[in-house]
Amino acid sequence: MSTQPRILEIDPAGDTLFVLRSSSARFAVDSSFRKWDTALPQYWTADQRLNEEQLSNLALAEAPDANSAPEIHMRLSRKHLTLSSTYFQELAAIGWEETKVEGGYSYTVTAKGWDEEALIILMNIIHGQTQKVPLEVSLEKLAKIAVLVNHYGCQKAVDFYAKVWTSRLQAPLPETYSRELLLRLFVSWVFSEEHVFKKLTRTIIYESRGLIHTLGLPIPRKLVDALDKDRQQLISGFISDLNSLKTRLSKEEKECSFECLSMSLGALIKGMRAMRLDDPQPTEPFNGYSVMAMEKALGNIKIPEYTLPLRHEPIFSLGKATADSAGPTNRGIFSFNPIKTLCSLEHKTKIIINFQLSKLQGLQLKPFASKID
Repeated sequence: MSTQPRILEIDPAGDTLFVLRSSSARFAVDSSFRKWDTALPQYWTADQRLNEEQLSNLALAEAPDANSAPEIHMRLSRKHLTLSSTYFQELAAIGWEETKVEGGYSYTVTAKGWDEEALIILMNIIHGQTQKVPLEVSLEKLAKIAVLVNHYGCQKAVDFYAKVWTSRLQAPLPETYSRELLLRLFVSWVFSEEHVFKKLTRTIIYESRGLIHTLGLPIPRKLVDALDKDRQQLISGFISDLNSLKTRLSKEEKECSFECLSMSLGALIKGMRAMRLDDPQPTEPFNGYSVMAMEKALGNIKIPEYTLPLRHEPIFSLGKATADSAGPTNRGIFSFNPIKTLCSLEHKTKIIINFQLSKLQGLQLKPFASKID
């Protein structure tokens, strides 16, 4: 026995039938979801582990039978639709040849899988039923609306409400890679939130270990590729700078004494090996490596404690400090003095970290802007 469709009179005088099927379909899922490779897992936070597991579980969970939901029949106005939506403008331009006219209507359009409540909100906005439009929605609901706005090309019609909704989201911007961050990124892309978009893409570049998970959302491929390109460039920069430092320490240069340089070189080689950056060295696309883990691992390289006298070259003193100014008992000793600071491995690796992170800015929205009607 077939279930009777639900009838919604958005515009009682409307001439267009909108048929929505499978309205209970799960949202933001991806059966092709693939977990990232793992490198340097000891530097992941507990929140990152939890978020990644939840992301995977939700993306791959079994979907309910969406076909069991009754069809939704909406009476709409062709005039309102074509004024507000590039999709319906294009449909009208070809005479809606792909639609089938049903009794009592001049035009018919069908859709599948949209969220019923999100579609009703959008159609109420398009048809001027503003008293029925909520002034606050959840991030999940806003993302569902954003999917519809992007598909039907009606950003301008929804612009006012989009600003209200995003300003009233109860949760702050996600600060770590998660399902919430991906939904918020999609919302910022559709509704042209430049500042939010840049901040979220910066977080993604910093924490991701491969191509981002789109969760079936229509995030443009060029954005996915651009995010991973920036991640790869930073990882490559870290590795290149570490190789240069290793070469520099291995040469007989006047950076410091032989003993000091040898100790730093040994500590660096062991640190790079612990980071899996040696034998063999990773290459693009550096799957499994994140900028965040590289920063933490590099900052964790320590020079061993040394209790015997260790000579430093006086050329690397700070300001006017010299070997003589270190005093007769501390001259040439590895201790808490200005000379130690500049020649230490920790100082050199910190320069690398700061230089690479200075290039981590996030992406500008304009090159990836969603279509605007």
